[in-house]
Amino acid sequence: MKRLFDLLDTWIVPGLLVATYIILIGTSDMPPWVAVMTLVMLGGVVALWLAFRELRLQAALSRLAAIGEPDELLALVERALGARMFERGKVALHVYAGIAHRLKGDDAAAERALDQAELARLPAGSRRTWTVIAGAQRVALAARAGNAADARAIYDADVAPVRAPGTAGPGALAVADEALAWVLVAEGKRAEARPLAEKLSKDVRLGAATRATAKHLLGRCAEPDDAAAAQAAYAEAAALAPRTWLAAR
Repeated sequence: MKRLFDLLDTWIVPGLLVATYIILIGTSDMPPWVAVMTLVMLGGVVALWLAFRELRLQAALSRLAAIGEPDELLALVERALGARMFERGKVALHVYAGIAHRLKGDDAAAERALDQAELARLPAGSRRTWTVIAGAQRVALAARAGNAADARAIYDADVAPVRAPGTAGPGALAVADEALAWVLVAEGKRAEARPLAEKLSKDVRLGAATRATAKHLLGRCAEPDDAAAAQAAYAEAAALAPRTWLAAR
């Protein structure tokens, strides 16, 4: 059924739309200038269709990443990759694949997916955004592997610049806060990481996966001193994102 929907969305509906306009022009006794205007209108309609489809896809990808549904996210990414003709259009999809694999707990696959995201292909504005997002994923992967130095280096190079005044909105700053919390936990600076993790865990505007990760980081902060509090934080993380690696910890 999903395959049929993809065919309708990608080829059949746009094809019918173009065919309708062509038949209209071919069967109507219209002056040449009217035919030209009709073709211009066709181009506008097709452009709007493509823009709407892309916005819908990005919204679905973002929602699945935020709520912690890695299997659905990865399936959607794979279908979207199959429909893309140009490498530039695949860059963000590879980043989402990296997010999906990290949420599943497959860090090696996440690294491979992020390596496929050739950010240099993007225009400058989009490149900055996706550099921060991809960088935050790499920070978490390095921190989980215990590579504090690598996590700090990636954070400083790719994520920290977003903190410059006037350069980012609340969403990007939340991404940066989570990445910094991972770095601080990896460096053993639990007292500095705890306020960041607490703020993220209580922010109801964020998705369940982000808040669950913050709960996990709170557990990491508490573990050396209060094992019971750490286990409670891990349990809350698992309840918030039951389909992610946090539930299998």
